[in-house]
Amino acid sequence: TVDGATRTEATHAATVGELLTALGVTIGTADRVSPAVDTAVTEGLAIAVKRVKTASSTATEQVAFATVKKDDATLDKGKTKVQTPGVSGERVVTYTETWVDGVLESKTATETKVTKPATDKVVLVGTKAAPVAARCAGVSPGRPKPGAPGP
Repeated sequence: TVDGATRTEATHAATVGELLTALGVTIGTADRVSPAVDTAVTEGLAIAVKRVKTASSTATEQVAFATVKKDDATLDKGKTKVQTPGVSGERVVTYTETWVDGVLESKTATETKVTKPATDKVVLVGTKAAPVAARCAGVSPGRPKPGAPGP
């Protein structure tokens, strides 16, 4: 099978490579021949040539932002406040693709370049102790306690 076509041939070629040359089949440096070109030709031997091409592609991808927590003594304990909202960044990724007989076999990232850095989200976390409310029974502010000497 070569280039999607299957055919049967009679030959006096000794090896797969000699047979392919006699048939005018050019083998590229990345192409895959099965069995190998130095294999002896025998009756009924099935030979497959798979055309391999490599290509390069790029894609712009999002870069996630991180969340950073900072203690803040001006906020009550348990409270949080976003100081800086997070903003996603961008990167351009270059891929090397391997195509076998027109079908994508593999795709590998070969280079990554950040084009817009992400901005971290900053969250303030309160550490200030909440005020304690004291309650005194029977005492009104600004009035003397009954039975206390007056001014």
